[in-house]
Amino acid sequence: HRAPTIFEQLKSDAEDDDGGIEGFLKARKGGLTGYVAELIEWCHEQLKQAEKHPQVLALAEEVKAKRLVLPDEALDVFSRYQTTLDNQLYKALRALREAQEWRLKTLDAASDQNAGQLDVAA
Repeated sequence: HRAPTIFEQLKSDAEDDDGGIEGFLKARKGGLTGYVAELIEWCHEQLKQAEKHPQVLALAEEVKAKRLVLPDEALDVFSRYQTTLDNQLYKALRALREAQEWRLKTLDAASDQNAGQLDVAA
């Protein structure tokens, strides 16, 4: 293969297709040529995004320098509080679920008992 990376990508993209690579390409507009054109376009888009990455990092550093983002120590404290709150919420939800199950069992038992009394009265 003269383009092993493109072929590996094609194999990966065609994996879910029952017709294999040939069926995958037949289903695509433009066949192999269309697929390669789309792949090239996708690669160019990825390169554009990668070029923007340093700009985004520079902006993030600028925001951090202006103290618009909390320092790491504060984020650690918030993270611990968040974990504690998550645990408390989980416990409360579990208690609510257990109370609802108990209530349903009690209602079912009461309805079964009333149904039994109706059968005896008839």
